[in-house]
Amino acid sequence: MTVWYLTTLTYPSTLANRLQVIKMTEAFSHHADITLWVASIGGKKKEILESYGVVENLSIKELPKSFGVLWPKSFFRALAFRRIIRMAPPDTLFYTRDILLAFFLTLFSPQFRKRFVFECHSLDKFSKSIYRRVFRNARGVVSTNKAKAEVIGSVYGVDARCIFVAPNGFDAKLFDALPSRAEARATVQLPQDQSIVLYAGSLQSWKGVDAVYMLAQVLPHILFVVLGAREEKKENNLWMLSSVSNRRVPSYLRAADVLIAPYRTDSLRARAYFSPIKMMEYLASGTPTVATDLESIREIAGDEYMWLVEQGEVEGFRSAIEYIMAHTEQAHAKAIRGREQVSVLNWEKRAENVVRFVRQLP
Repeated sequence: MTVWYLTTLTYPSTLANRLQVIKMTEAFSHHADITLWVASIGGKKKEILESYGVVENLSIKELPKSFGVLWPKSFFRALAFRRIIRMAPPDTLFYTRDILLAFFLTLFSPQFRKRFVFECHSLDKFSKSIYRRVFRNARGVVSTNKAKAEVIGSVYGVDARCIFVAPNGFDAKLFDALPSRAEARATVQLPQDQSIVLYAGSLQSWKGVDAVYMLAQVLPHILFVVLGAREEKKENNLWMLSSVSNRRVPSYLRAADVLIAPYRTDSLRARAYFSPIKMMEYLASGTPTVATDLESIREIAGDEYMWLVEQGEVEGFRSAIEYIMAHTEQAHAKAIRGREQVSVLNWEKRAENVVRFVRQLP
């Protein structure tokens, strides 16, 4: 099977969608002849791929540079793809997660319109008419969680046989041989003699990073580390560290006593539309984890594998952190169960399942 993965993404980048696309391309390459199309990839491709833990020589092609500066970008990049698609072998399957790109290509390219699969990551960014046209023309839709799949079927009328639920994954290879906590702290230069609570990820408001700052104030004897800040800063018991390559993330997660994910429940995206890679990596590290109790998180693992706090309340996170610190053996046992639970939620298995779904589509 020949697959062209069409995106308008630029590399390098620290954004999670770039990681997701690269890792899925790598996993797809074991099951299909795949080419990833991007807007641009700056620097040396090999070094960029290695920063994502990819050692294989993936087929990646760039759009003509002139199409990357015109606005609206998705419109003009779709025009560029229309020309490129004409050169694709007749049986090529087009795969994309970019809703605007897919929308314009259904208008511009009959070849795309007849043979594309759309991977849905959100339903709230654009008007329903845009989603409706994409879903109506797609041969199949891959949804990253059940909530979106239900809406795609009930609101947009897509046949259930053409919808496949596939949560995001994680790079299991990076978590195969984890160091001890002491070794991990030595590697990432975190103090050995302090209790550490770590948050990893971007500082977008819906991810609840404000709760980390408040927790640092009410638990002054614990060191709080935020991995993913724009600039590094150390103030009292709050350390802000900049993003690191994907290969180094497991060592940071392993170095902590507790990992936290205080997503905000007033965010529709958090409640219904996302599939957090971070939660899989947290659990894969074998470190006790505390997260906001959301259905999208329970699809990955329930409270038998981590501590889930209602409504992302700071007091709930505080209580869970203190409990874990006081009951280390119980916390460790739950963390090990969580590690086992997510072991099958890797990119390779996800790609295998998606390819199987695609092959049976009419």
